[in-house]
Amino acid sequence: TQFVDKAFINEINSCVLKADACYEQLMHRDALTAGFFALQQARDSYRKSCKYTGIAMHRDLVAHFITTQAIVLSPICPHFSEHVWGLLGRDGSIMNAKWPVVEAVDARLLREGRYVDFVETDTRKKMDKATSGKKGKSLGTVTAATIFVTREYPAWQQHVLTFLTSKFNAEKKEFPSRTEMFQELVKAPACKDAKKQLMPFVALKATEAIEQGLEALELTVPFDEVDLLQSNVDYLTRALGVPITVELASNGTEKTQAACCPGKPIVVCELTK
Repeated sequence: TQFVDKAFINEINSCVLKADACYEQLMHRDALTAGFFALQQARDSYRKSCKYTGIAMHRDLVAHFITTQAIVLSPICPHFSEHVWGLLGRDGSIMNAKWPVVEAVDARLLREGRYVDFVETDTRKKMDKATSGKKGKSLGTVTAATIFVTREYPAWQQHVLTFLTSKFNAEKKEFPSRTEMFQELVKAPACKDAKKQLMPFVALKATEAIEQGLEALELTVPFDEVDLLQSNVDYLTRALGVPITVELASNGTEKTQAACCPGKPIVVCELTK
């Protein structure tokens, strides 16, 4: 089984479990989000990945997706689901179908799949920005791109992340005032040489933590970014239309090294006018 197949199955399992939990709490709008929109997004990502890796979409997996989505939507979209059930050639009514039994979600695989999607989207944006000058003037054409990644934050940022983790109220999704946190951090020996960058970094990571939870304050990501991107470099090259290279930030410029952090690569484009 290919990585793209495993990632798609894992996304389906995640959506089913989320929809099930929403139905239990009578949160039908959220069930629709998980059972339709999120599943459609997972399907689109799978289809695109297969297209650019030259791997055919697996018929059985696509049929599993359609069947699962029809059942998950049947409590709130019964007529649509019944119609799809008939197109699938299933006997009886979908109302008598058993709820999908899925495996536990592989959290690491879920993040790996979404990370590859993020890198492709982010690289495309950086390529577009690199070629766009003032007033829409073209600055040239991207001929290649290098994705720089790093496995750890600088020491001062590690100190800040550990500090923010200790201050974060995950239940209420809030921190003490940023001024109060800054005043405490600025006294830390680890941050003495980074006072100019300190407040913007604190503000950024605090905002991300409120939106994403403690995951935003992790010191590392739970997978090897270099290995993951190297194994998907053919896909990225075909999807983006230019040769893609993956490098450690330590091989880049000082500016690249300073800007790069785990989970958020830096993209450097080569241009020809």
